[in-house]
Amino acid sequence: MDQVRQELCYHHYALNTERTYCERMLRFMKFKRFSNAMKQIC
Repeated sequence: MDQVRQELCYHHYALNTERTYCERMLRFMKFKRFSNAMKQIC
């Protein structure tokens, strides 16, 4: 996640954009873990 923040800062993205991107990435990672767990159960 730090690499993402550094890259966004390097490209002069706004702080709110940085937060939004990081939040979306975290949500996506949680979703993938959940869907992988459901595949193992079913």
